[in-house]
Amino acid sequence: MRDSTRKYLILTLERHSEDNMADKIRTAVADFDKHYPLYDKPTWEAELDFLKSNPPDVYIFGGDQFHFDEISHHTKGKPLYRTRRAYANSIEGFERDILGPLERVLPKVCEKVWIIGNHERFEQDLIEEHPELENVIDHVRLLKLVERGWKIIPLGHAYVLGKLKVIHGEVLSGIGNQCGTFP
Repeated sequence: MRDSTRKYLILTLERHSEDNMADKIRTAVADFDKHYPLYDKPTWEAELDFLKSNPPDVYIFGGDQFHFDEISHHTKGKPLYRTRRAYANSIEGFERDILGPLERVLPKVCEKVWIIGNHERFEQDLIEEHPELENVIDHVRLLKLVERGWKIIPLGHAYVLGKLKVIHGEVLSGIGNQCGTFP
């Protein structure tokens, strides 16, 4: 699989009632590391087509929905990566290219989960250096995610789906599965 190919995970989970009989099958689609605007457009279009034919009960953005070079501490002092209006363009483009089309195909009753990734954390890093930007640099507020019904999972925390804990990968160090440690 090419590095630029988008990855997403389709999960079918059984939820058991108290008498341990399966009472419902739930389908979840999880999309990790989109890194907008660097995402693979044909793969995104294929995901939208899949969602139209297979409406999920749960949709999870697994972190790093944005790339945010324009505000990253890695690009500080590198003006080629920090062009005028780049942050606003990322927010507006994500709404137009990703979030709007996605919400149009998701069922109204679909649970929507937004896990904050380390690239979204770049907003907080910038605010710590420039506190005057608080409530200005805030993708959750600007996209009105809470008002749109998205459940926001903070960086380093897990979304629990049955017996599955869904995390962004920044908490894994390669020495084992630490997911049980994080709520």
